[in-house]
Amino acid sequence: MNEAQFVNRWVDSMSEADKIVALVHDCTDSTEELLKSKGVIVDNAHYDNWRFDVGKNDALNLARKKAPECNILCFTSLDEVWDPGWADIIRKEWNENINIAYYKFVQTHDVNGNDEMITSFDWMHSNDPSWYWKYPVDEKIVSDKLEKKYLNLFDKIKLNHWPDYSARERKYDNLRKLAFEEYRDAPSRIALSREYNVRGMWEELYDLLKDYDIEKDDKTNIFEKAYFYMYLANSFRFLKERFGEVKALDFYKKSIETSPDLRDPYINYGAYLCEIGCFEEAEAVLTQAVKVTSRIYSWQENPDSWTCDPYIWLTIACYNQEEYIKALGYAQVAKLAAPEKHITVNNLKFCEDKIKELLKVSNS
Repeated sequence: MNEAQFVNRWVDSMSEADKIVALVHDCTDSTEELLKSKGVIVDNAHYDNWRFDVGKNDALNLARKKAPECNILCFTSLDEVWDPGWADIIRKEWNENINIAYYKFVQTHDVNGNDEMITSFDWMHSNDPSWYWKYPVDEKIVSDKLEKKYLNLFDKIKLNHWPDYSARERKYDNLRKLAFEEYRDAPSRIALSREYNVRGMWEELYDLLKDYDIEKDDKTNIFEKAYFYMYLANSFRFLKERFGEVKALDFYKKSIETSPDLRDPYINYGAYLCEIGCFEEAEAVLTQAVKVTSRIYSWQENPDSWTCDPYIWLTIACYNQEEYIKALGYAQVAKLAAPEKHITVNNLKFCEDKIKELLKVSNS
């Protein structure tokens, strides 16, 4: 873990805390020395096979040992930064009826630095010895003793993830497979399903979910069930030669019926309808997507569903119905939402060129 470049910024962000404790692992640069020079209590660890639950449990135990007087503990990584004022808000809002809090976490930012992928974290909890980290990746803070009593700080404090985007992408598919092998529960299944979906591993996704009775899983909420149905629909969609067109259509409908308040199923469904040439139906479905205005801020969400994606597909649906003025309007919205994407630039040019062509014909 060589992250010396983040030390100054991280310590400045964490300086509002009463005490800062850091566990660095497999560090060969100056990270440890820089942290110590800033007054941080530091220990070093080595792991032959890294997994997040082990590393974070070691960090949690170090914090308990070095800061036993602190009644609230919160985990952050060196590439994460709080918006200023976070600690005073926690001190003011926390009370004896609370044992855990959740807050806004911005996983990614767009090219202009605006919030992009937004979710919530609950990595802030009481200093009770029963808390521990579970799962080798997509880890969760849990207690087998305490019922979670939440404080909602989502609209009050924000933690921003500012990684080094020039560094090599970290892939956790092996850890997600390991998590599912160890637990075979809903959280590990949904995490592995999303991994396969993002990577386009459609055969693996189908094999993972084909024998899973989504409806009877009483430990899975309706949002996750909707995503399971959507992931299955995506596998049928991209394995169309094997399953035909109908199964994907049926499962997209099932996903939407399960949770009509999610945008992603509408957009995936609309995209598929465009692909199979059902442009009028696609327009209707994608129009419904835009009407969904309340986000659940889940890590499963595609952030583009809340910016450009519905308008990209609405452009395509309308253009192919020869509704060029409508298509142009949607293309303009998509371009404003994501000016850096080639597809938004190209779609807008196609629409503009088509309208110019029609005007030229009309005037000749």
